[in-house]
Amino acid sequence: MSQDYLQSKDYSVGTILTDFRPFYIPIFQRPYSWTKVECQKLWEDVVEFFLGKTPYKFQLADAPKYFLGALVVYQDGPDAVKRMAVIDGQQRITTLMLLLKAFYDAIDPKTNRQDPDQQKSKDVLERLEKSLWVQEWDDAKDENVPRFDKPILSSDAIDDENSKEDFAKIITAKTVNAGDFAEGANRSAYIVNYLEMKALIDKAFAIGGELATTPMWRLVNSILDHCTFLFIKSNKEEDALRIFNTLNNRGMQLLDADILKSQIYAVTGDKTSFKDEWATFSILARRAKAIQASVNQPQDEMFRMLMMYVKASKSNSANDIQLRAYFEKKAEGGGIITDKLLSEIMIPLTAFFAAMSMRVKGCDDDADDVEPAAVPEWIDQMGLLITDEAAKWLQVVSSFSKNTYWRHLVSVFFVRHWNDTDFDVRFEKLLRKVVAFNILYLIYDVPFTNIRKKAYNLILEVYNNADFVSEGLLSWSAEDSIQFDMATFSARVEELRVRPNFSRALTLLHAYLNPNQQSLIPVDAQVEHVFPRSWEKHVSAHDRSVGIYGVTDEDIAKKYVEKFGNKVMCEAALNNGAKDKYFDFKAGVYQGAFSAKYKGAIQVDENGARTPVV
Repeated sequence: MSQDYLQSKDYSVGTILTDFRPFYIPIFQRPYSWTKVECQKLWEDVVEFFLGKTPYKFQLADAPKYFLGALVVYQDGPDAVKRMAVIDGQQRITTLMLLLKAFYDAIDPKTNRQDPDQQKSKDVLERLEKSLWVQEWDDAKDENVPRFDKPILSSDAIDDENSKEDFAKIITAKTVNAGDFAEGANRSAYIVNYLEMKALIDKAFAIGGELATTPMWRLVNSILDHCTFLFIKSNKEEDALRIFNTLNNRGMQLLDADILKSQIYAVTGDKTSFKDEWATFSILARRAKAIQASVNQPQDEMFRMLMMYVKASKSNSANDIQLRAYFEKKAEGGGIITDKLLSEIMIPLTAFFAAMSMRVKGCDDDADDVEPAAVPEWIDQMGLLITDEAAKWLQVVSSFSKNTYWRHLVSVFFVRHWNDTDFDVRFEKLLRKVVAFNILYLIYDVPFTNIRKKAYNLILEVYNNADFVSEGLLSWSAEDSIQFDMATFSARVEELRVRPNFSRALTLLHAYLNPNQQSLIPVDAQVEHVFPRSWEKHVSAHDRSVGIYGVTDEDIAKKYVEKFGNKVMCEAALNNGAKDKYFDFKAGVYQGAFSAKYKGAIQVDENGARTPVV
């Protein structure tokens, strides 16, 4: 990296904000994510530093300094209209801006009891204005004035409208009151942390607080003059991106998707389109999370789906490779990073997973925070590729708790064939075999290492063989210890019947294999025990003695309650209505006679007398 384009020096916060402004967070950065914990730690550090020094020492040329870390930026544009893109240090600089804004809203030179002459407070307010907003000449006032609509710090990395509005409400408003923000759990990190900083200021400077006898302007000046960053500036975007990747590869501070985001951004010519495309991808990834309940980072998971496709295209059946390392390998994964990656592969793939999620879960948990216009209309057509018959097998396979590889198979198949005219027919065929594969390895308890090896070979088969006519999906070697006989199969099913996910998957499969089950079972359907679990609570002594249900022994009843012959998929409303009641009551529910007054159900008393419930 040429040193001609890289400069580094220790600067105070005040100098950085007034001499190098304005700053912005580029699109490839992850959104602001600091919490109250980090805010409190920053506050404690600057206050502890302030209280440990005397006012006299602050007047010295070699006054002590508090080091805040590195702030890495690159100059975006010529000197005349330069903007500083923050490459590293965005969490800290953003939080500092929220703190300075909280100070600006807290200082009132007219009523500040701690500053009798009031001039110092007025002076520090002017310093804060220069640190928070761009200054422009006002002919009427014959002086520079702050442009409240042009903050020193802005962000292109905010990926939801609520946070954008919150950030603007705080930073671009001359004065903010706590009452300006609605209560609720949907508050963005900007609001939460601004209010936290304001609360810390109010507490510290209140009567009895640790700074009760200290003028507020002294602490503000301490932060602006004696808190410093190692300011690293580059004049070339490629050098800045290299610094960004190097810092985060070493520290592993960012998600893999964040690093890949910066790499795609670096090769993209149309930055505006990239911003919109990444926002669309992020929205769809959150929607797709419903079929990836164990995945905490859905964006990372979607890039992992892409990695499986790239590996298959290179005939690579090796085991898992770290996502970030894989895409940075120039020989294989690195070559896929192009300016068309989002629009031509990632968005369609993620849209398809989001469509599968809707068919399996039937809801979109993140719909409320998404602007409809942010997602192109054509994405809705992805759902048309999933027939009702395919949705049946999706419901089954997504019910397993241990499955992960089925998503890899589906992603490779989709990227390879989604434009084919017969995609829906072949997709249904693939899902049937994927269901069989998952059930077999679960029932026969195949060792995980064997499953993984088998799955990677299957990915290659799906990539190379569009019709997957071989028996590869269902063929196992001797080391897998699978014995295809009824006794072994029944014994394993008997052992697994108490596992909720397996129970749901097998009950769903049994329903869909029944030719009479033409329609798709509602996504909220639950496994219902026809004969109640707690039968002794609801069956009269008379019925138990005469065996009216064919069972007289409690232990025998318990033995058979969990068998699959006693289970059926039932709509949530019916299942909740039936509860764990005796069979006569449930019969009325199943027949549709259930109502608010339990019309049609039968009440049985301890003497065995039966009367209809009116």
